[in-house]
Amino acid sequence: MTKRYTKQSQNRQTRLEQQIQIAETYLKQWRRKESGSGWKFKKSVQVWLLKNAYYKSRLSKKGFNRFLKYIAALRGKAARTTISQLDVLRSRYSLAADTNDSNATALLLSADGGNQDKPKKVIDRIDQVLPVLTKITAAQDAKLRLQD
Repeated sequence: MTKRYTKQSQNRQTRLEQQIQIAETYLKQWRRKESGSGWKFKKSVQVWLLKNAYYKSRLSKKGFNRFLKYIAALRGKAARTTISQLDVLRSRYSLAADTNDSNATALLLSADGGNQDKPKKVIDRIDQVLPVLTKITAAQDAKLRLQD
């Protein structure tokens, strides 16, 4: 049983490392897409980024800076959906940051696997993303009003 658990944990860690590498490469290629870097939109990578970019353990500082530029070009429903998800995530991390009980903090953060990251750091990244997404949705709303 212990060997099985260890093997599953190692496999999960290996998959996470692969996903991180794929996401970092995707953002590098996106940044250079005009120069023919071979970038192609991949919904699965975008979804992973929208769920994981807030954790320093999952996206480097450089990768996060690229991500901020990437989401500025986000279109459609993704921006609104992500804002809703980030509001919930921010509330949970704010509660964890305000809690002095390490067990309670671990429980609050275990749902998304981001419990390696300090809550205030995650909140800081969320706070950098929300204005970008809010600006996008405001522009989309204005465009819809003009069409009416």
